[in-house]
Amino acid sequence: MRESKDISEAMQRVQTLETQLAEKLRALFGAKPPAPDVSEKADAIRGKSGELTKKLAEKDGALWTGVKDEVNRDLHALESNFNHWIQYLDEHYKN
Repeated sequence: MRESKDISEAMQRVQTLETQLAEKLRALFGAKPPAPDVSEKADAIRGKSGELTKKLAEKDGALWTGVKDEVNRDLHALESNFNHWIQYLDEHYKN
C-alpha cells in the first residue's frame, strides 16, 4: 500500500510542476510564443517530467524499492531547478 501512495504522491508532484509551468508561461507571455531561451528551458523541464512520469508508471513491487531513492532524488532536483527558473523568469520577464 505504501508503494502505491509513494508513486501517487510523486506523480502529483510532477503534475503540479507541469501545471505551474503552463500557468507561468501563460501569465508571462499570454498567447505570444515565449522567448527562445524560455521555450528551450520549458521544453527541458517538460522532458524531465515526462521521463519521471514514465519511471513512475513502470515501477511496481521490488523494482520500486530499488529505484525509489533515485526517483525521489530526480524529482527533488527537478522541483529545485523549476523553482530556481521561475525566480529567474520573474526577475527578467515580469511585466
